Amino acid sequence: MLGLSSVTLRSSQQDSALMEARANARMALMIAIVELQEEMGPDMRVSCESAILDQNPSTTAIDGLEQSRWMASYYSWDNGLNDDYTPPGFTEKLAIQDTYTRGREPMFRKWLLSLPDDMKRDINAPASISDWGDSNSVIMVGEGTLGPAATTNPDRITRAYLLEVNDSGRFVWWITPENHKTISAFCKLSALGKSFSSFSK
Repeated sequence: MLGLSSVTLRSSQQDSALMEARANARMALMIAIVELQEEMGPDMRVSCESAILDQNPSTTAIDGLEQSRWMASYYSWDNGLNDDYTPPGFTEKLAIQDTYTRGREPMFRKWLLSLPDDMKRDINAPASISDWGDSNSVIMVGEGTLGPAATTNPDRITRAYLLEVNDSGRFVWWITPENHKTISAFCKLSALGKSFSSFSK
């Protein structure tokens, strides 16, 4: 009876952990959907891949980036092309030529994936994740999806940052720039050291 009780207890703990992981992954999906609606819902918004920050556009390779597949939201130009415009949150008026900078930085809003707070609105974040690893981030698209391209184009291996859920688990989310057609979420229970399948919508 003691042995049966131990097996039942372990099974119950596993079921509980799986339910918690699924709940966290659903929460990650909801956060991603809300972010997508908030950032891209208004008609006057534009999205773009982080590859726009390529430091050497004259070559086919994406240079100077560790992540070229993150998606960002941008303000679009809300006036006639010959008129000045003041984007929300700005105090100075811009002329259209003022936005012709690397990555159109004056019009940048935020990255659409789970990130630390100080990186969400940092346009240079895709170039500065050298300290990310399996302990603090998750590969959302990797060798299983990319095949040989994972070796020839390592910038296409897409990572998202693990965010804490109380003390029991962590989750990530990422909105792909493929016409916003996929939102992926992943949950990891750090207490058990086990990962559960991602949920996609």
